[in-house]
Amino acid sequence: MSTRILIYELAFIYLFVENLGVLVMFRLGITGLVSGVGGLYLGAKEPDKVVFFKNKLYAMLQGEDGQSNATGAKAIDCTAEELMDKAWDLTKASGEFAVLSTVNSSGGISSRYIQPFEIEGTKKDPQIFFNTLRQSRKAAELKNNPQVTLTYVNSAKMHYVCWKGACTEVPAPDHKKHWREWLRVFYPEGPDGGRFTTWVVTPSAVEAVSISESLVSRCEDNRPPQLGRKKDKDQGWERTD
Repeated sequence: MSTRILIYELAFIYLFVENLGVLVMFRLGITGLVSGVGGLYLGAKEPDKVVFFKNKLYAMLQGEDGQSNATGAKAIDCTAEELMDKAWDLTKASGEFAVLSTVNSSGGISSRYIQPFEIEGTKKDPQIFFNTLRQSRKAAELKNNPQVTLTYVNSAKMHYVCWKGACTEVPAPDHKKHWREWLRVFYPEGPDGGRFTTWVVTPSAVEAVSISESLVSRCEDNRPPQLGRKKDKDQGWERTD
């Protein structure tokens, strides 16, 4: 190998190593910058975090119109029909799971995650169906006290909907209308084996909050936007907040 070729090879290796070092240092610098910014937040004091999230929340609620609630955020005003439209749409946008709360034998509250069917019926007379085991705790509690709440949450959109009302068992053979074939994992005998049951929540009240849509309290006590049945059920819903 000639001296000139050796010199060229050594020069190439030197430049490669030098550029590699610059690249490594650049990447380390970017990583350090990101870590530093994250560290500033993680190392912030609690009051600073409160201000951070308060500003984020207010930025989502900024606007000139509407009434102010107890937190100072702007609340949109809507009719009973419009609020029902929002509650219905927010329920559908919350995914396929919800939290069912019942009254237990001690008079306390029992809550659990369930997978109800999509809201059915009409906005005048909504219905929400779900299935459960006949021997389950929830079935026993529902037979003892049919009053429930069914709460849907969408943390990404910062909203929740809470339906309140009576929950009753759907009699046979109508209970099979809400049979799902994959349920044979839990009910290998099928919907007619005696263990499978269907229940329906018939709401008498609903409350809905959507921070991202400025659907928030308009009351001094910070009660959420609410609807209740009118005395004459056929007349629909009315604002109760």
